[in-house]
Order: sequence, then C-alpha cells, then structure tokens
Amino acid sequence: MFRDEFVEAAPQGFGDRQNTKAWSMKWWKDRVYVGTARAHICVQDASLAFRIGGIFKYPKKDPDLECTESPQDLPLQAEIWGFSPDKELWERLYQSPQDLEIPDHPGKYVARDIGFRGMAVFENPDGSESLYVGGVSSELINPGVGPPRMLHSEDGVRFEPIPQEPGTIMGDLGFKQGNMRAMTVYDGRLFVVIGESRGDGDLYESRNPAGGNDNFRIVSPPRMKVYDMCEYNGYLYLGLTQDEEKEGYFVVKTDAKGDLPYTFTVVVPNGGYLKPLPSNTVVSLCVFRNRLYVGTDKPAEIIRINPDDTWDLLVGAPRDTPDGRKEPLSGMAAGFNWALNEHIWQMAVHEDWLYVGTNDLTSLNMKNWIFMKMPGIGDALRAFQGYDLAATRDGVHFTILDRSGFGDGLEVGIRTFASTPYGLFFGTSNPYYGLRIWQGRYAKVPDEIDPPQELELEIKEGAALLTWDNPGEAEWFRVFRASGSKPFEEIGSTEELFFRDENLEVSYNAYYVTAEASGRTGSRPSNTCLVPLYSGPPTFAQVREKILRYGEQGTFSDARGEDWLLERLDKAQRTLEDGKTEDAQSQLRRLRARVWANEGLSEGEPLLEAYCAEDLEVLLGRLARRIRLVEAGYLTAQDLAEAPAEEPLGMQAGARSAEGNNESLTTDP
Repeated sequence: MFRDEFVEAAPQGFGDRQNTKAWSMKWWKDRVYVGTARAHICVQDASLAFRIGGIFKYPKKDPDLECTESPQDLPLQAEIWGFSPDKELWERLYQSPQDLEIPDHPGKYVARDIGFRGMAVFENPDGSESLYVGGVSSELINPGVGPPRMLHSEDGVRFEPIPQEPGTIMGDLGFKQGNMRAMTVYDGRLFVVIGESRGDGDLYESRNPAGGNDNFRIVSPPRMKVYDMCEYNGYLYLGLTQDEEKEGYFVVKTDAKGDLPYTFTVVVPNGGYLKPLPSNTVVSLCVFRNRLYVGTDKPAEIIRINPDDTWDLLVGAPRDTPDGRKEPLSGMAAGFNWALNEHIWQMAVHEDWLYVGTNDLTSLNMKNWIFMKMPGIGDALRAFQGYDLAATRDGVHFTILDRSGFGDGLEVGIRTFASTPYGLFFGTSNPYYGLRIWQGRYAKVPDEIDPPQELELEIKEGAALLTWDNPGEAEWFRVFRASGSKPFEEIGSTEELFFRDENLEVSYNAYYVTAEASGRTGSRPSNTCLVPLYSGPPTFAQVREKILRYGEQGTFSDARGEDWLLERLDKAQRTLEDGKTEDAQSQLRRLRARVWANEGLSEGEPLLEAYCAEDLEVLLGRLARRIRLVEAGYLTAQDLAEAPAEEPLGMQAGARSAEGNNESLTTDP
C-alpha cells in the first residue's frame, strides 16, 4: 500500500489533544482496540524537573504543548477505544477513574491509569478468550501513588481490573515498577514486562492472569531488563536493554521450562557487534516469512534472525563480526539513511508485506532548535520531519512509503499496528495535538501493471547504475529521483532493464522506477534505492562463499548439492568471461529458478533449508542483473568476479553516521 491508500480513521486524539499516543492496539472480536497515553510529554517533563531539576523545567515553554501549571492537575485519565469497521463507529469503552488521592497533595486526585501500554489476547482454560491490557501509573510524578493495574475483558465491552491486593506479588509492585509494556502469550501463559518508564523491566508470567495477586511470578534473573518479546520457532525470544554504553543490546530465547529463573540462551550479543557505540535496546520484534525481525533504538537498525539462530543485517552500518563481515542487505544505513530516526518503533505483517514504522527526533527534541530556523538547513530538516513508514515483501528490498509523518511534522512516530480484514491500521504519537489513527486498504486498478521487481543500485565512476526485473507486461520504464530534500521527479525513461544516472548528488538521493504499457495504467513505484549506499554489489566470489558456508553448516539435504551448485556457478562465470553475456544470464536465471523452487537432486527432497534457498535466490538474482550492466558496457566481467578494491560510495560516512547516532533526550519508547 502507498500513501494515497491510507485514510485517517478517527478524529485526532479522539477529539482530545491530551490523548497523545496510541500506546497499544489489538484486533479482537471484530474490533480495533486502542489504548491511549495521556499528556505523556507533560508527564515526562514534570518527571525530569521533579527528579533532576536544573536545566529541566516544568512546564516547558512550547507553544504547541498544553501542560497545566501544576503536574498534579494534568488530565491523565487513560482511555480504551474500540472501532467497528463494518459500522464505521468509534466508541470509548473505558476511561480510568480519577479517584486516587495524590500523596503529599491533599485534595488532589489522579487517575489510576495514565496510559495503557500493552495488549494481549489470552485463551482461557474453557476455550474462551479475554483481552488483557497493561496499565501505567503516575509514579513518575506522584511517588507512592500505587502500582500499575492490569485490566481484562471477556466481551470486549466491559473492562475490569484483575485482583491486586496488598501483600501479593501484583499488589506490591513498587518503585520503578509503574509500567506494563510488552505482553504476549506463549505456551498457555501470559507474559508481561513490568518495569520503569522507558519500558524495560522484569519478566512475569501467569497461567491464570484473571486471578491476579499471586498468580503471577517473576521468571527472569535479577538485572535482566526485557524490553520486547515474541514467540518464534517454538521459543520465546526477548530483546534486552543493557545500561552499559558500549555493551549493546542482547537477543535471547527460552523455552520457559524448568526451575526459576528460566534459562535464557544468547542469540545475538553486544548490539550485533556494532562499534564503537551499539544500540543498547531492542524496541520491536516481529515474525515475517519464518524469520524474526528485530528493530533497535539509537541507532535504528533492523536485523533478522534465521531458524538456526544465525542472523543477517538488513538496515544499519557495516561491521565485522565473529562470523565475518556483515553489510546491510538493503544497502541502507540506520534509520533508512536518516540518522535522526531514533528507533524502529513498531513492525507488523499485513497481506504478506512487512510494515515498519519509525520514531523521528526532528518532531520532538529538535523542532524548536535554532538551526531549524536557519535558511536551507531548516528547510532540509523539515522535509524529513515526522515518522517514516516503510514496507518490504521479501525482507531485503524496502519501499519508503513516507518520510514526513504523512504530512504532519509533529507526528513523532508510529507506535502501534493492527492487521485486520478491513485493512492495516496504525496509531501514532503526537504529544502536541493528539494521536492519529490511519487505515490503509490496497486498491489495485483493474488494468494496472505490476511494478518493476527488485530495483538494485550500485555506484561506478561517480554514476548511479540501476537495474531491475520486468514484472512481465511492461513496455518501457520511467525513472524517478529525489535529491536532498526535493520531491521525486522523473529523470528519464527507457525500454531497457537498466539506467545510468550521471547527475549523482552524493549528499542524498532516492530512486524508484515505474512500469508502463500502451493502453494500461502505469504501475506503482518499485522498491526504493538510496544513495549513499552502504553495501557492496554481489560477485561470483560472494555467491561461491555463501554456497561453501551452507556446505559447512550442513544445510544441503544431499551432500552432492554443494558441488552441483558450484559447477553451474563456475560455468556461468566462464561464459561471461568469454563475452557471452546473454548465455551467462540465461544460465544464472535457470540456476536461480531451481534454487527458488528448492528442488533437490533426489526426488521429493529440497535442495537446501528453505531460508537458505530464499537468500541464495535473491543473491543469484542480483548477480544476474549485474550482467546487463556488463552487456551495456558499464561494467566488466572482472567487476563481477570479486569484491571491488574500493568500498561503495558512502559506506565509510554511513558507518560513522550510524554509529554516531546515539544521543537522545527521550525516555519512554
């Protein structure tokens, strides 16, 4: 789906600007449920002023913010809204009661819940389902106010708190336990992370969450700080926060069995080995095409974990690891080449596409900085102000759907998604004028051509070389480029499956291609390619290395498969070196088709493990497309033989940019 296929599905803030964040969202019982955060930046500013003081003042002087003079007067009654798409009806189903007297503030009362940060659907022993909602207390600004609450609903209309009596585990949640963020169900148990305001904390579980009280228990070891979690490949995977600046996040897994605390196996250590300043926190996890996608905070990178717990770098700075050099398979650095994207805030799968939403610093901490008012600089930053929305259907080729908060620069980030039969919904964070809810539905025109497939980019002699695959019906193609902060404009057209752009601006360029045919509606854009580029083009040597590694890992179903692939790869390379470019392309296409079908040498047996075949097919396709550039005279057969001596344009700068993006003033993703 593209920007014009999304419509705003609710009044901003549900009619109240203090509903500032769609903090949780779930599709259940034919409704979209949304839990709000109330005046969250006002709360954050009051907390900093109360706990630290000094330069932190409350209320902040910001014409776009509406904070009360006293934080104890903030309207903090969190809400739960439900939307019935078939009726196009929003209803406020719950509003937290404002009946807690604030300690040390006689006559002042605050809501029991100032936000609802997590949701999960739990199957009860009798087979029925209940929706559980994790709350947030005002402990940040009102110490001693009491623990956060967990609500549940059996019918989706009435919400009741679970028992949390004093003297029990859930009733005695104390200091730095005011938030319930990540919630998921695994092996018949509800797991929830309970911790401090930034969102990480201890891992709790319950087989009977409706019972509350002592029906919950801590199952993580002391000092383990869990931020997000997700079931994958039969295990519960968790993204951890590390406080040490250079230690970096960890991804671990557990089968949640045995004595407490459970045993956790490290899958990805040390922030994915980014140096010198790795991300300290995993912010989002999502399963897509049988891989686990991991989104991080400062820098905003994406990695994916394979079924055998190896992992790939998709978006981020190149780095050396114990398993060898890793470069981003998308070619993009952290934040999709925008260092001010603070984190990959949320991901979701809808109709076989993975959607990715970011949190953008320019909308929050930087909007009133002096350089935002400087001619040129301010204009360039404002062009990218607001969250980014990206999507991919293969996990490698990303389409940047929007880079500016859907036209509202005060839209800080995409916090929640919900895939439904009525389209993809997402909720945003806007601390100034209220959250927004968007609904996207794919609406293909009957005679519309499919877009070009797998647009690729490389740099040669200062020019951008673009290649792609024909979707099958196109007669010619239009090439578009956006330079710097300028909008996309058409820079040429061609009947070929490649294009050379000599007018390359190194600072920032984005490309896409559309397909055209006589009497037909032109296609939607292809995936997006960006300059600077942060990964090198594929070579025969690189493909050969991958096949050999698969052999070492024992991923072939038949030991002869390794030699079979290498023989055909070597034959295609020799054919290319003999100047027979069409034959070489044909040989690689046949090899790619065999790998894609994953047909082994023995009948009924796969050639490789499924994820390995998928990765090898993508790599062979990239290599085959480069042969077109040899045929056009832009590359030589030697360029495809082995890695270039020089790094791709922008890789060095990109590594510095991504690694340096580690400063933040926000506290609660």
